[in-house]
Amino acid sequence: MIREAEMLPVLNTICEALQNELVPDLQSSHVKKTAGSMLEVLNRLIGQLRDGQRIADEQLAQWTKLTSDAADFLVDELDVHSQYSRGDHALDSLQQMLARESANLSLGMALREAGSCQQAWFREAIELSHAFWEATELAVQPPQVTASGSMPDLDPEVLRDKLNGYLLHRFSELTGNVVTEIQVASGGSAKLTAFVTLQPNPVLPDRLVLRLDLPGNLTATQVKNEYPIVERLYGLGLRVPRPYLLECDVAILGGAFMLMEAITDAVPAGTYFARDRARSARVINAQFGRDAAAELARLHRFTASTTIGENDPAAVRIGEVDEAYCQWQAMDKAPNSLVIDLGFAWLRAHPLPTGRPRCLTHGDYGVHNMMARNGRLAAVLDWELACEDDPAIDLAECKMLMTEDTLPWDEFVEAYLEAGGDPLACDPEAVNYYCVWMFVVKFGVMIAGARQYFMQGLRTDCLTASIAVHSMGRILQHAARALRMAIDDARDK
Repeated sequence: MIREAEMLPVLNTICEALQNELVPDLQSSHVKKTAGSMLEVLNRLIGQLRDGQRIADEQLAQWTKLTSDAADFLVDELDVHSQYSRGDHALDSLQQMLARESANLSLGMALREAGSCQQAWFREAIELSHAFWEATELAVQPPQVTASGSMPDLDPEVLRDKLNGYLLHRFSELTGNVVTEIQVASGGSAKLTAFVTLQPNPVLPDRLVLRLDLPGNLTATQVKNEYPIVERLYGLGLRVPRPYLLECDVAILGGAFMLMEAITDAVPAGTYFARDRARSARVINAQFGRDAAAELARLHRFTASTTIGENDPAAVRIGEVDEAYCQWQAMDKAPNSLVIDLGFAWLRAHPLPTGRPRCLTHGDYGVHNMMARNGRLAAVLDWELACEDDPAIDLAECKMLMTEDTLPWDEFVEAYLEAGGDPLACDPEAVNYYCVWMFVVKFGVMIAGARQYFMQGLRTDCLTASIAVHSMGRILQHAARALRMAIDDARDK
């Protein structure tokens, strides 16, 4: 049986061998993606083994005091005054307290009272959570793997043959081997994206992009809903790929799919998080952020809605928060995930006002879903989460994930307003609400659900393992960031 002290050098050796000796010789895009996911898991485990106890010990006294103080206004059944030998024991007791719905509701109500002891306690808990997850993230050494991915057991040649037969059947003008090549691109577990090259023909362009529904995806989105949105936006003149066809018969390729034009002479603008983008060559310039702000303003302005009533965003959010909280309550919690419970309490204490604006929102408006050409915005992709909702949702996404290394937030808002964006969409309280909502309700519970799938053995692939271990940590880190920003903004008023 290996000792805990021996785990760190063993994991380091495995990680270095995988990264430096095995990955360079890998040919399959799917295997490269799998290797990248394995490295994410290994690097996070190494960071926890090397620095986790130090981080916990440095915060032990503060967490123990917070846990003890919480007993005065939450519950008194737990022996919170006992001594703790590890920081996560104090956190575990605090999580047990706030896992009770009555305690979470009580805290949420108390946070509405200015100057209450709960407000001071909550601020200290968020600041400590923020410090914990920022330190934890710094301890993780990112993998140096550039990989694209595909579905397991998916042979691009088989996919090419099936798509070729389909196009020949659908378009009588086409003959022979019209599909000359298919390259599966990197992607998540919701959709498969592939680049398709065709022989010159009178019906379709030579280069297309295939978007194919995958089974068991976390977002439950379908291309049949995405296609008409892209079609509408292309007609409005927005920077989206031109859609060519939608096929809902899942028997053809194993899932419904759509074909769109390929954005030529352009490259992916970047990845999801700023820390990951910093490791790659920068392909966007200072104007890119202004382009993204202006394009977002056009989207919101061209699709603005006057519908109110039961679709009012404020009412919808209350229902979503309650539903997500029930899902969260039923889950086995990740270690040190107290910040999600704190986030639910904060959301309940700061509901949105009624009468918020509504329009078509992208739902995942970030650098990772954009193409760049000569440093500037060329196209916005992946509209699978788009729906009519509060435009502040997209602004919050930009604040949390785009402006950190692209364009300062104040300048982004200025560019958005200059392009005709709704001033109400930039309301600081609404944007802060959605920053918290995004990483607690929207992504927090979804990623926690994926983690539970993995821990229960329902999905055991490396991508899900990476979500369970690596992505969960990133979500908790950003939830703490969002709460910290919201508290700081309120204090500065």
